[in-house]
Amino acid sequence: MAEGIRAPNLPLGTNLGEFIGHEIVGTTKSVKRFTRDNVLGALDAVANSFTAGGGVIFTTKAQANAALNYDANKMAWVVLDPAPANNGVYQKAGASGSGSWARLADLPYSFYRAVNEGAGSANAIQATNGYPMANTDALIVFNVTATNTSATVTLSLNGGTPLTIKTAAGNSPAVGGLVAGMMLAGYIDGTEFRLLSDQASSAIQAAAEAAQTGAESAQTAAEAARDVATGAMSTFFENLFPTKAVAEAYAPSAAPDEMWVGGIATVGDTSINLYKKNGTTSGDLIITLSDGITNVGYNAAGPVINAAACGFSSSSSAATNLAAIKTAALRTPIGGTLYIPDMGGVCNVDTSGGLTGAVLIDNAITVRIDGHIKANYAANEANPAHIFNVTGNYVRFRGSGTIEGNGFDNIDSAGGDDSIYPGLVRVTGKGFNYSGIRMLKPPKIGINLRGATSANIHDAIFEGGVATYDIEGGRYLTHITATGGGKHRFANLDFLAASADDSRATQCIFSGGNSGASQQLTITGCHAERPWEKLCYLYGQGHIVSKNIVQGPTLTDAIRIWDNDSIVEGNITFDCFGGVQALDCIRVKIVNNHFLRCSSFGVYVADTDTAYNPGAVPTLIDVSGNTITWDGTSTDRQFGISAYSSISEMYYIYIQDNKIIGFGVGSGGADYFYAIDVQTIGTHNTYNASVRRNTLVGYDRGIRVGRLSGGNVKDNDLISGNVLGILVSGGTKLEVEGNRGDDPGDVFITIDAAARCSNSRFLHNKCTGVTTIGIPNLLTSDNNYGEGNQYTGAPLVGSVTMPALASKTVSHGGVASNALIFLQPANTSAATFSGGFYCSPSGNDFAIATGSGSNAAGTEQLNYNVVQ
Repeated sequence: MAEGIRAPNLPLGTNLGEFIGHEIVGTTKSVKRFTRDNVLGALDAVANSFTAGGGVIFTTKAQANAALNYDANKMAWVVLDPAPANNGVYQKAGASGSGSWARLADLPYSFYRAVNEGAGSANAIQATNGYPMANTDALIVFNVTATNTSATVTLSLNGGTPLTIKTAAGNSPAVGGLVAGMMLAGYIDGTEFRLLSDQASSAIQAAAEAAQTGAESAQTAAEAARDVATGAMSTFFENLFPTKAVAEAYAPSAAPDEMWVGGIATVGDTSINLYKKNGTTSGDLIITLSDGITNVGYNAAGPVINAAACGFSSSSSAATNLAAIKTAALRTPIGGTLYIPDMGGVCNVDTSGGLTGAVLIDNAITVRIDGHIKANYAANEANPAHIFNVTGNYVRFRGSGTIEGNGFDNIDSAGGDDSIYPGLVRVTGKGFNYSGIRMLKPPKIGINLRGATSANIHDAIFEGGVATYDIEGGRYLTHITATGGGKHRFANLDFLAASADDSRATQCIFSGGNSGASQQLTITGCHAERPWEKLCYLYGQGHIVSKNIVQGPTLTDAIRIWDNDSIVEGNITFDCFGGVQALDCIRVKIVNNHFLRCSSFGVYVADTDTAYNPGAVPTLIDVSGNTITWDGTSTDRQFGISAYSSISEMYYIYIQDNKIIGFGVGSGGADYFYAIDVQTIGTHNTYNASVRRNTLVGYDRGIRVGRLSGGNVKDNDLISGNVLGILVSGGTKLEVEGNRGDDPGDVFITIDAAARCSNSRFLHNKCTGVTTIGIPNLLTSDNNYGEGNQYTGAPLVGSVTMPALASKTVSHGGVASNALIFLQPANTSAATFSGGFYCSPSGNDFAIATGSGSNAAGTEQLNYNVVQ
């Protein structure tokens, strides 16, 4: 450097001898013991400024690890850890009470004073310093107590690994070159300690010291030599500032190329931020040199670019804020952070320039939003309004702030042309990640994933929408739309009604649109509060909708899927119109859900014959383990589970192990609604369907199977029905077996007279409390067969006390002429009665008579069981 290297940490007038450690008292020269202030200069002032600005200081890394009750981005120093590498400048990661401390930089110790007290030897020097030497770029000064006798000389600092001493030229010192009483200065270079000057330069320094002691005229030259000896000792102190205000007050004689700032307003309100000299007198940070005249400008250069440093504020115009965010985005380096801070109020952002005028994020950066930004315009147009246009890959949005729409929700759907819909964040890149930021009342779409892949949107709140439901009039809003691309994950999201006007999304998540559906979406752990229609409406294949909660009322089913290979499992809905619809699907599982208090239906599977998935007919549909309940008030409760097609066949429909309460009633016609309904109509059939182990309670009509070929209805429990238990309407090769009814309705099992089945078996079904005995329309001429079925209008079991007569008719009712009645003595007198008792059917009842023909004693008690 032309002006030499400055050392502002030393008092003005300090001569070279004082700096390098010589003390002269009278005629005696000795090694001076420096005080802490002498050695560390302004370090205490820097530390005090650091802590006053909100930073914290720990003695050891262990103390820091034990103190996690600081907010994210808090700055801290570790200063005296026994392991030198642990000392340094740290930043808190994670929320208060969790997370960790991440080391960012070395401590600002640019100079160490080590003392050699003779503990070693002339050729193996040992020196100590009160501060562990974590910064290997620092200047180290130590004294020599004995002249070396070997060319191989080592230096051990604070008991560390010995470093081989080399001269400035990289040579070993000559024997006798390191003389007792010398002060040597240098740097650690790997396994070596490299002196600033060779042995000849050391002699020159000693001569300069002696000359300066006797000649005040040499003071200026000695200070210059002192600066050369100190090297870049002050560089770190001069270029690191706790806040931007402190940095702007800095007035050096020459401007450094770079300046580091620990925060904008307070330490830690951003990560440590780098500013670079821009060659002008203006910029994001401006300093005035010590001449009081010259201004030097710096631009933010990362890793964190604060939009506030570029003019962003709550008092700025929408156009100014847009320009500020754009400027900050352009300056944010790859891997850096664009920071939009909390400015204490809503900050409007101009969106009238449409997508082409939005903030372009085209590199892998983090956009951290802790403030509240709001769009000022939205309309359907070829250049739709957005705040952000994310085209880069692996962009991350995070923070605790809010992105808000302009509040206008009456935007026509324009015939479904979603390419012109306005939104807030539009994404076309890969690996987009969004978390923490609240999204409030988007104009049409909140986050618009268009052709994007592998997005991860999680742990965030989406709030508000349209205040009035009018989907036919175009008031249609989704918080997240995915069109094209896919493999997205949506996790732990809250979709809420706005507290101010109760506005809500129409669909919280939608997959489909002009560019086609997104494939392989995962929606898990989300909560939707009273959406007008659905949590999700998903065209496309391979979706997983798992463990979500939808709180109604809703006007449609809570979940709808429209394609193949999807899973809907473990979800809970309350007070919704319906649970889930699966349309034109192949290989779909709807399992272990709780669709509670539905007003119309639980699960609906159908073939719609639409152009979206042509040729796909319901095949390999598994509806198992679900609990579906009626809301208790609606009169149009239609079906718990329905698989239906009027236009095609269906194959392998499995409805198993479900519990359904209160369905099979509806205003659509007495013959239409059943708690479980599996049927094709016309000339089409359902092949290999299975309705097994389901429990139906409180229904009007229980199970209908229509035109099944090779299917079965087995081991179902039907309890407290009203009209009908099981209806078989057409079909062939059915097995209706092992079903149990307890007061299942007027008829337990019946065959449709107008659509009789054939080649089917009805075996071992049991029922109590039914009016009609037997299986109506079970005809051998249709090659149907029934065996082991038991029916009774009263319980199958009971007890009776014999009168003092030879016989008694038991008015049971509903006893068939071929019924078997089994008696069992219930007391001693019945068990020991001579000749015993026997039974026989008698009309709709049965008679008990003594075996001997003599009168009973009148005390005999008998239990009976009717099998028919």
